[in-house]
Amino acid sequence: MIILYNNGITPLLPEQGSLGASGDLIPLAHSALMLLGEGNVYDNGKIKKVADVLKKLGMKKHSFLPKEALSLINGTEVTTSRGAFALSGSRTLIYSAVRTTAALFEVLGASKSCLDERIHDLKPHAGQKIVAGLLRKHLSGSKLCDNSRKVQDSYVIRCAPQIDRAIFGRIEDAVKTIETEMNSVTDNPLFFYKKNEAQAVSGGNFHAQSAAFALDSLGIALVAFGRVSERRI
Repeated sequence: MIILYNNGITPLLPEQGSLGASGDLIPLAHSALMLLGEGNVYDNGKIKKVADVLKKLGMKKHSFLPKEALSLINGTEVTTSRGAFALSGSRTLIYSAVRTTAALFEVLGASKSCLDERIHDLKPHAGQKIVAGLLRKHLSGSKLCDNSRKVQDSYVIRCAPQIDRAIFGRIEDAVKTIETEMNSVTDNPLFFYKKNEAQAVSGGNFHAQSAAFALDSLGIALVAFGRVSERRI
């Protein structure tokens, strides 16, 4: 699989069809199928038959040894991988949003008083203090702020640290869950060795409920992010 990946070959997986959060059985089965020389793959972005790709690379189809097939299809790799990509993009979005919001402060001549560090010390959510601190940094030395005739700015500006913190918090909570999942063994059954004696233990590490909840929460946060971004625009 590493040889295939290093040559720009990636499996062609269905978007639908897995069994909820109970492992990524269907997508991973399609991933493992390419080792048997069956099905289709992406060859540097183009869909091709696996048999033709293996022939081009001088590779033979794989004959699975005991436990190999099960270990390839019985885990949370697809959920975890897609979650990691989504979270990476979400982090980029939220930091870009802080810069954009700083620009809006200037465009609207908004008051910087809502960013006063003392305010956020009295509601000390970590992300809130981070967002307020970043906005203060981006607006340092600005001569365009504090020029509005409004008594107070709109919520999506004045409450930016509180709103964006809530979104930021959901992203970071999901990151912790997905990073834990990435560093976990999700196969089943598992083999443990003690004094040269093997013991097979059946469990449920293949279940992705934690990842599912984390990514559902991320989805809710990104919907809120879209709403508040639209209101700011």
